[in-house]
Amino acid sequence: MKTNPKTYINGFERLRRPERLEMLEVPRVLDIIIENFNISSALDVGCGSGIFLDAFTKRGIFTCGIDLNLVFIIATREIVPNSHLAASYAEYLPFRKQSFDVVFMSHLLHESDKPDIVLKQAKEVCKKGIAILEWPYKKEDMGPPLEHRLKEEDVSTFAIKAGLNSIKPVYLKRQILYLIKKN
Repeated sequence: MKTNPKTYINGFERLRRPERLEMLEVPRVLDIIIENFNISSALDVGCGSGIFLDAFTKRGIFTCGIDLNLVFIIATREIVPNSHLAASYAEYLPFRKQSFDVVFMSHLLHESDKPDIVLKQAKEVCKKGIAILEWPYKKEDMGPPLEHRLKEEDVSTFAIKAGLNSIKPVYLKRQILYLIKKN
């Protein structure tokens, strides 16, 4: 599978460093998603090292994860042995319409060359909405370079192009969680 220059290709272990896990605020992110969408199933698009896949699963939520990186999928299977994982592009989700209550993406949208298509695909396979965890548009020591990050208005524009219009940003300590309810 072809990747673009913005795609994360560094080590699996780097994604699970303690300082990164703290920055992600995983329990808080899940609380917000569950509270806003009342979910029993989720699709983790770009599941990477399985941090959120594992967290959703431990909360009793049926979760599937997809990622382009086969090495990550194999390693995640070791960490989350009962997980449902597949290799797939975010621009083409191999699931039926409304297969999941929510589609979740952590640090994925800024890596896509076609974010509006990613959101259109997410809209098709979700019943209730989409949750997107992204870096703020500012230069920081951790995360991608500024030119790869998305401005808030960019996320809104991509969502509107995908036929979505209920976009609510939730500001975390170092991240933004966008909640997009399905129309």
